[in-house]
Amino acid sequence: MIIDIQEERMLIISDLHIGNPFCDIKKDLVSFLNEAIDKGYSVCINGDGIDVMQTSLPTLTNELPVLLAALRRFKEKGLSLYYVVGNHDLVFEKFLTSTSHFAFSPFLNLESGGKRIRIEHGFLYDKNFVKNPQVYEFFVHLGGYFLKILPAFYRLWIFYENIKNGKNRKNTQHQGINGEAPEFAKAAQVILQRGFDSVVFGHTHHSGHVELEQDQHYYNSGSFMLSYHYIKIENGEAELALWEKGSI
Repeated sequence: MIIDIQEERMLIISDLHIGNPFCDIKKDLVSFLNEAIDKGYSVCINGDGIDVMQTSLPTLTNELPVLLAALRRFKEKGLSLYYVVGNHDLVFEKFLTSTSHFAFSPFLNLESGGKRIRIEHGFLYDKNFVKNPQVYEFFVHLGGYFLKILPAFYRLWIFYENIKNGKNRKNTQHQGINGEAPEFAKAAQVILQRGFDSVVFGHTHHSGHVELEQDQHYYNSGSFMLSYHYIKIENGEAELALWEKGSI
């Protein structure tokens, strides 16, 4: 199992939710991965890349060849594709083994340009998941049925979270990313105290960046299914970016 890696150039995306009824990113995902390969970047899919909880076997067999084809190209170019396990793809914990240029991991400790960057999906800091995983899983499955009927439900939920958590952050005066519950920035701050320079989460579907302490940063790449945000790392320097074709 690989958790400690060294990469000078990496792109991080999260929450693709391939197979989800709302997800319609296959062509653009292929373009993004091909651009990353052509520009010499390794890529990390930081959790919930494949939505095992809200899909069907026929859908997965149709969608998975996209990643398999990309994996072959990464290997041909001597680059790596990392897959951090999230809560919608926990089944992949059974495959926490690694092959050349590909790794399933619970999290990654990245060393780049002399800096240390923690990459983790972040679901373990979601109080709703931690409090009762079985109930959380039930509602995730239920949400999948809603999405089949009304795919736009996803954006309504994100809009609701922006309002709810925005008010919570104002009330608590806690620094964090807009739309997120405050526990994620708090968790990032604890991880930074372990000697990391930056922390990258996914899970919340809210992209953003905040400097929690001087020269210590928390990033969230949001959901690639909703908007094409990603984290670009160049020699230890991280930035949140929005992808358009040809922009990497």
